[in-house]
Amino acid sequence: MQDAVSHTLRFAALVLLLGAAAGPARGDDAAVLTSQTETLKPYPAVRYFCSPAAKSPAPEQLFGNPEAWPWRATGNEMANLGFTADHCWFHLTVRNQDNAENEWRLVVNYALLGQLDTYVLTSDGERLAHFSAGMDSAFNERASAEATPSFPLNLPPGEQRELYLKVVSPHSIQLPLELMSNPAFQSATLAHTLVQGLFFGGMLVMILYNLSLFFSIREKAYLLYVCWSLAITLFMAVLHGYAQKYLWPGSALISQYILHYLLPLLVILPSLFTLHFLGLPERSPPLARLLRGLVGLGVAVSAFILAQVVSSDDSATAQEAVQAVKDVPAKIAGKPVAPRRKKKRASLCQSPPFLVPFMC
Repeated sequence: MQDAVSHTLRFAALVLLLGAAAGPARGDDAAVLTSQTETLKPYPAVRYFCSPAAKSPAPEQLFGNPEAWPWRATGNEMANLGFTADHCWFHLTVRNQDNAENEWRLVVNYALLGQLDTYVLTSDGERLAHFSAGMDSAFNERASAEATPSFPLNLPPGEQRELYLKVVSPHSIQLPLELMSNPAFQSATLAHTLVQGLFFGGMLVMILYNLSLFFSIREKAYLLYVCWSLAITLFMAVLHGYAQKYLWPGSALISQYILHYLLPLLVILPSLFTLHFLGLPERSPPLARLLRGLVGLGVAVSAFILAQVVSSDDSATAQEAVQAVKDVPAKIAGKPVAPRRKKKRASLCQSPPFLVPFMC
């Protein structure tokens, strides 16, 4: 008899565990800000769903009946959906339990999202604010001046906000979220900017030093090293949002395409540098052939991307791209540049699978 009861209890526990694993399609009810909270990663309260563009709901349609959609919980981890052409909606509820701070920031620590729309609603469904960010829009159209997307959130003690984020991106969709009080946000931004400034300053010193060596001894390897270092520095600036902020804030076009050309360069330039610096054609012909193959692959990918862009966009887009590049020195010098209309991105991710890492 006792064995039967024991087996029954074990079976019931197993059913409960399975039910919890398959449980509701949302995490905790809300991300709660207490009197001790300065920063909070609200992943347990985040849920999401993705759908093709044709089936993605309009904001009003979603807000009117949010429970009609197939939400899924992200659990205790950051949402990382990989490469997808779907339109993805994220939702979380934030409640200020007893924190005296009214002004907060919702920070998205990822600068490579294409389109990021954030909607702030009251608990009754009244829309309070709408913010846009992402590489598909010009940086100077954002609500805040930080390199990575961040959105202001007014949340007095005892109140609650419903946050909806729509994400569409040709790059990997991941959403590293953090809620921060304004003092904590300013402190973290200052520390991060200082560290990044040291990195970019060090890279600039190294680039200028090797460029001076090239002009002194005319050795091609130093020029290739300078170009390689420039490509890496620009890639890191794009990755952290500084290039969009300081180099081309008025051009969404460069932001949309810059990585597609930088990534092949990060294959071509180190291969060329290694070939010349180590003298591989004389010392190791098999390795030299391998590196030349990598250079050829990088050039082929770059040519393919250029052909995709030219075939997908009209001549006006090409002229805009040229003008945007010409505007970069003026932006560095702090001179005003007239804004230009935004063009639709070419669909570069509809490419052979082996090219996707370079272009998406």
